[in-house]
Amino acid sequence: LFSAVGNILAGLSAIAMPDFHWHQLFAFMPDESAIFPHILMYHYTFWAIVIIMGIGYWMTATTPNDNRAVLFLGGAGKLACALTWLFLFVNGHGNWLMLGGTLYDGILGILFVMLFVAQKPIKTQIT
Repeated sequence: LFSAVGNILAGLSAIAMPDFHWHQLFAFMPDESAIFPHILMYHYTFWAIVIIMGIGYWMTATTPNDNRAVLFLGGAGKLACALTWLFLFVNGHGNWLMLGGTLYDGILGILFVMLFVAQKPIKTQIT
C-alpha cells in the first residue's frame, strides 16, 4: 500500500510539474530545442505507467496471492529503475530526487521480489 501511494503521488506530481521535476531529478538540463517534444512525451508516458502500476499495487495490497504477476513486474520494474538511476547518479547526472528514487525503488523492488517468492501460486483446474 505504501508503494501504491508513493507511485500515485510521484506520478501525479511529475505530470503536473514536469519542469520542476526535471530540475530536481537531473543535474544538467538538455537543450530543449534538440529534444522537444520527444523527451516530454517519454516523461508523460513513463509517469503515466508509474501511476498505473501504483493502482496495481493498491489492488495487490488487498490480495497479494491473487496478484503475483504484479509483484513480479513491480519488483523487476523498480529494480530496473533503481539500477538505471544509480548508474546515472554515480556518473554525475542526478540530483537529490534521483538518489531518493534509487533508494525508494531499490528497497521496494527487493521487497516485491521477496513477496513474489514467498507467495504460493494458486492451483487452478481447467475444465
